[in-house]
Amino acid sequence: MEFLAGKAPAPLARNPALRRLLKRSGLRVIHAHGPHPREVSDQERHSLLERVNRFAVGEAPPHSAFWLAEFRNEDRQIMLVIEEAC
Repeated sequence: MEFLAGKAPAPLARNPALRRLLKRSGLRVIHAHGPHPREVSDQERHSLLERVNRFAVGEAPPHSAFWLAEFRNEDRQIMLVIEEAC
């Protein structure tokens, strides 16, 4: 999907592919931060995406990085994995 490290890209709101993905019903979001990745609830999703967006516009703490990856299965279900490093 997108590699967000080093020089920050445009804000996520300007990424049409990601905007479409986030609107999909049934989208599973996994947050990998530390040794135990976990599924993000709908309530937590907004704050996680806000942190990713702050990184994208250059407002994150030094040495922060995010990697986003999209996975699909044969039933066309989608999972978005957000890996966070700091």
